[in-house]
Amino acid sequence: MILARLLSRIYKKNGIVLIDSEGQKYICGKPDLKNPVTLKLLKKNLNWKLVLNPDFNFPEAYMRGEIQIENASLLEFLYMTFESIGREEINYSGYMIKKIFQLWRFFTNYNLPGRSKKNVKHHYDIGEELYDLFLDKKHRQYSCAYFTKDNESLEDAQQNKINHIIKKLNLKPGHKILDVGCGWGGMAFEIARQSQCEVTGISLSENQIKYCKEKAKELNLDRFLYP
Repeated sequence: MILARLLSRIYKKNGIVLIDSEGQKYICGKPDLKNPVTLKLLKKNLNWKLVLNPDFNFPEAYMRGEIQIENASLLEFLYMTFESIGREEINYSGYMIKKIFQLWRFFTNYNLPGRSKKNVKHHYDIGEELYDLFLDKKHRQYSCAYFTKDNESLEDAQQNKINHIIKKLNLKPGHKILDVGCGWGGMAFEIARQSQCEVTGISLSENQIKYCKEKAKELNLDRFLYP
């Protein structure tokens, strides 16, 4: 069995017992035969899938319940395996597949201006209702909040963060600020309100820019904001 031979090359100081989907056992490396770490494959196609691309197929199969580990936790099994592999690749075929996949992702995901606009539209130009479910409702901030007390709300913690940033920037009236990726304008609004600075916000989302313009007028800050 090719997979068993591959595992035998990997495990030099320790080892496992491999059991395939038909119940055939293989000693790979030097396992503790009294209480061996055992890898059970419940699908026959794993015999070749784990050889071809183990980096991808092992976690996928484990999540589907097609692999069982006995006498060790998943963490213990992975630690033992990676301790044996070190910085080397598991096998050449897995290495080549990984490189081909990375090259394919580079060309298909390369973020050209047109693709960037399309991606942003897909994520943000869908209304605000979704984002109000998990972001603070006042500013819709994505980045981490700053909790100073255990019982603070998300809205208060996000306001703490914005206040802290503005204080560290030491802004003065008349300063010109560029907010790249301004989102729904929470930071820009607070900078303009607290520091009387001229703030220009940039976003690829037409929905966010429309919202910022309307919100600036509502807050009477449109004289400071230029989205």
